[in-house]
Amino acid sequence: MKQDWDEFWGELEGEENLFRKFLSFYRIQIIARAVNYYINKYFEPEGVFVECGAGKSETTMKTRKLNRKFVALDFSGSVLKMAITNRKIDCCVNADMFSLPFKDNSVDGIWNVGVMEHFTANHIDKILKEFRRVIKNDGCILLFWPMAYAPYEIFISIIEFMVNRFSKEHFQIYPDEISRLRSRMQGREILAKNNFKSPKAYFNFRDAFSFCVVIGTK
Repeated sequence: MKQDWDEFWGELEGEENLFRKFLSFYRIQIIARAVNYYINKYFEPEGVFVECGAGKSETTMKTRKLNRKFVALDFSGSVLKMAITNRKIDCCVNADMFSLPFKDNSVDGIWNVGVMEHFTANHIDKILKEFRRVIKNDGCILLFWPMAYAPYEIFISIIEFMVNRFSKEHFQIYPDEISRLRSRMQGREILAKNNFKSPKAYFNFRDAFSFCVVIGTK
């Protein structure tokens, strides 16, 4: 998987075509506004908060930080060179979500956008166990997790289908999304199974029905 993402981010760095620019615009102008809303609704106004699987961290660009320290964590070192140019990010960490380089109970909150769907159910459980290890008691996780039937996902699938009809090489926008959510209930059940309290899940207009926002507390 690391090779897939290194290739993906390498292509983004070297190729700014019209479609890539549209995706960037969508993340910054649509998704980032929802990220700002949920971060300021569920995260404390100060502390250390880690975006696990940050990529370029474009979706933090609209966030009111207040007294928070934002850490961008990704296992692709190349993309962190882009993330660090985001003024909202205080520091970058090149690491794997399966083995976070933080002490137990040391992080105030964790979030990510479009990450969890790339992992198997077994790997998701391992990642959530690691999240739970490092966040403090009453710390919160926010997971922006695609729904299988979300308009954004349908749009991406149509683009891939149309390009592949006329292209000799296989075209795929993102690495495989093998674990999209089928319902909000599924998102809540995954967090409850992994011992997160008061799991919630939202799928609404704030991000143009792009993600299910799954929220839980340690």
